[in-house]
Amino acid sequence: MDDQLHQTIGKLIAQNEIMMAQQDELYRELNAISEQNIELKEQLTQISIKQEHLEKKFEEIVPDLQFIANLKQRGIGIASVLGLFFAALGYYFDKLVKH
Repeated sequence: MDDQLHQTIGKLIAQNEIMMAQQDELYRELNAISEQNIELKEQLTQISIKQEHLEKKFEEIVPDLQFIANLKQRGIGIASVLGLFFAALGYYFDKLVKH
């Protein structure tokens, strides 16, 4: 009976060592995952900060873009009027030169 008890205790000790090794491996993996999680949180924070910065810059640019769009519309109108004016002027000078 003593031999059986020693064998059982030996098996239990061996199984305990295996479980302890597995537990250590799980802790290492958990620590690695934890470190990755911390890095991802830092990256997300940086992305959030950059996004906020871009949103502020965009808000600053929007009035300028609207101003430029208005100038473009006015410019097209002015160019049309000037085009018609110079066409009429050219026609007038053409008639003066031919007479």
